[in-house]
Amino acid sequence: MPAGNIADIAYSLQTAKGSGSATSQHRIYLAGGGLGPERDHADLEETSGTRLRAEGYIKQTRAGGTPQAFVRPDMIGLLLYAAMGAKAVTGAADPWTHTFTLALTQPWLTFWRMLGGLKYEKFIDSKLTSLVLRSSAGNPLTVEFGVVGLTPQHLTAQETTATVEKINTFMHADGKGQFLIETVPASTIESIVVTINTGVALQQGDAITANDATEGQIEATIETVQTISDFAAWNRLHYGSATPANNAPATPNVIELAGTGIDFKWAKRQADGTTLVTPERSLQVTATKLQIRSITGLDPNVNGDPLKQTVTYRVYEPAAGSGLTAVLKNGKSSYPAI
Repeated sequence: MPAGNIADIAYSLQTAKGSGSATSQHRIYLAGGGLGPERDHADLEETSGTRLRAEGYIKQTRAGGTPQAFVRPDMIGLLLYAAMGAKAVTGAADPWTHTFTLALTQPWLTFWRMLGGLKYEKFIDSKLTSLVLRSSAGNPLTVEFGVVGLTPQHLTAQETTATVEKINTFMHADGKGQFLIETVPASTIESIVVTINTGVALQQGDAITANDATEGQIEATIETVQTISDFAAWNRLHYGSATPANNAPATPNVIELAGTGIDFKWAKRQADGTTLVTPERSLQVTATKLQIRSITGLDPNVNGDPLKQTVTYRVYEPAAGSGLTAVLKNGKSSYPAI
């Protein structure tokens, strides 16, 4: 009987659409979710002499799923590139600095999956529809990424070229003192969710499989849950000032973060909990133009717990540069296609 906890996913960057990779560049264990073939069924809706439909058919076959994994320094780079679309690397030795920014197009990937030590499949011409980073107090940083693929294939053996990365798992505490909002460290942030929805959609032509996967409008948000000491953010959102005057009316204006917006960094530390490991292993996410879209959670309670606010920030295109940037420091010199 196949065991459900025997599973992994591998992936690789393609040189172009239609040129599926022969071997993997990364392989990861899963913290949830999965990836597999998908089929859209439909009925032939026509008149008949009975109350049952007589026939059905297949509208489309594809690959799809939303795998989840713990974030580690090497594996996350290719996923960030796949979701954001542009990459650059600097450095002459370990650690190399990889900078990922939003672009008009996204690269094609090949995915492989192993399930139960018995089921092996390959998914060529895939793109990411979403990427979500989740960080919460006391827990590892996780990534959840939505995948669509044009071509599922059955395999008779597992793809094992890449080894599973198992060390340097980023933790929420790796961001101690480095979660900055408007340049000010926010030590009371207990959770962070960074969401990139790429708008990628399948386009079907004259085949049962999709003909293409095209990029759409990007929607990016950052959500934080934080114990509060005052109502400054609430006042700014609703009344336009952290310290509104008596009888101040509701503001009709959007509220945009000042300074450098949001700058969140997770960096692996040595046993003292303060000194960074050498060579550095870190992930930094920045967004310079953000609007506060909502603040929730500020409701009375009957047990005297501290008030906590959930703030949702929407990322917008700045006058120059990328609306969202991820900087990764690791031991990889590049993320090449093969």
